[in-house]
Amino acid sequence: VDDTEAGIIAHNREDVSKIFRRKILYPYENLPDLIKDFRQTKSKSKTEIEFENNSIISVGTSMRSGTMNLLHISEFGKVCARYPEKAREIVTGSLEAIHTQTGESLWFIESTAEGKSGYFYDMCKGARDRIDQGRRPTRTEPKFHFFPWWDNSDNETDEPVPIPRDMLDYFTKIEGETGRELSNPKRWWYMSKWQVLGEDMKRENPSTPDEAFEQAIKGAYFAQQLAQARRDHRICSVPYQPGIGVRTWWDLGMNDVMAIWFTQDVGRELHVIDYYENTGEGFPFYATVLQERGYHYTTHNAPHDIAVRELGTGKSRWEQANEIGLYFKRIPRIKSKIDSINAARQLFPICWFDEAKCSQGIERLEGYRKEWNEHLQTYRTTPLHDENSNGADAFQTLAMGHQFRQGQGAAVTVQKQSADGWT
Repeated sequence: VDDTEAGIIAHNREDVSKIFRRKILYPYENLPDLIKDFRQTKSKSKTEIEFENNSIISVGTSMRSGTMNLLHISEFGKVCARYPEKAREIVTGSLEAIHTQTGESLWFIESTAEGKSGYFYDMCKGARDRIDQGRRPTRTEPKFHFFPWWDNSDNETDEPVPIPRDMLDYFTKIEGETGRELSNPKRWWYMSKWQVLGEDMKRENPSTPDEAFEQAIKGAYFAQQLAQARRDHRICSVPYQPGIGVRTWWDLGMNDVMAIWFTQDVGRELHVIDYYENTGEGFPFYATVLQERGYHYTTHNAPHDIAVRELGTGKSRWEQANEIGLYFKRIPRIKSKIDSINAARQLFPICWFDEAKCSQGIERLEGYRKEWNEHLQTYRTTPLHDENSNGADAFQTLAMGHQFRQGQGAAVTVQKQSADGWT
């Protein structure tokens, strides 16, 4: 086609040259001479071919410049997870260069899922919601496509592999959800792969879209703990018990996000019954949120920085909360961030999460991950600061301040300010 500009966005620079060589240059150079003579090249570079009919195909990490007719974005889920700023550049720059409303341009996104956060997850969720609503996507909205492992006829083997009881239950569950019978050759193939990939199998070869997005992203701090909680069925219905006091655990983010976990101590179990977050509001708003929930509160717990004075008012958030009768216990500053992360990991085995009321908080814990070092192609030792940070930090407030955790050896001394007043 004349005057067509097509591009592929790779998730890193190394894959740019790899995709160009393997997916564009090599196929073109091995076309029959008749076709190549019909569409001769005008110029070539290491990432682009321009043809004499004024059409171009190129590979890069962004396609902001120019007006694309065809755009393919590779491994966008990984881009969103590791390079959030690059993902933003792709959405605001490259996708905005595609004029899909005319019906003459198309863009495609393919990727493995990397957790329940970021542009890729939001796009997929929106597209799936439209399917559930029975609404056809407009020309500017993406359409959802999912390719499960069991729908590939190559994913079979005639070599029997032992299948444990829990995996038999898993296959039965998938058959019920998909309405598709899984033959023994397919089950054997899956088990042979599972022996190598383990939990990563559900990311690389998911059975359902929900399963794909439930798998924790690489570098996630609480991946193993959440996976075990699901295996133990500790993410379920955990109702509020009126005869037991509720404690709240806060993070007062410097980016103005307020995150709150609600817990009850039931024997030696920690029932996490609710989660709430918001931004741009003061303590009177959050006091109303607490009242509307109708719980009986015993203590409200906040990190040490609640005592920091704000430049605008000269008052600390501690003082602002006290003025409306909302009193906090302070959890002291930790020496190292990894200490509070490890404390949270140790607390997970006794936690039961309400699946509905804590859904957003669970997503925050799933998405809490290490920062990616693009230059060294490895994870840093520090957390990535994004929309998941405040919810995860509030859970660490819980881990460092709760007496169950202290009983396991945490060296924490909670400040003894009064929790009297409004609760």
